[in-house]
Amino acid sequence: MLLVTVMAISVIKNVPINRFVMSLDPAVRPDDWSRTDPRRRWRNWNLLRTGLAAAALGLNAGGVLALM
Repeated sequence: MLLVTVMAISVIKNVPINRFVMSLDPAVRPDDWSRTDPRRRWRNWNLLRTGLAAAALGLNAGGVLALM
């Protein structure tokens, strides 16, 4: 379930932010950049995604150890 959540965050949250960033012209900063700057949102979603993936890894490793 954790890995499904990781994939959902990737598709629903991070991919749209990445597409927005790719649509920007690097030579011209948008006038409303202070409002639309996606870095903080991307970082927060990525931290959650990474934490959930690490938790899934820990649970899987624990499951393997419990079977030994």
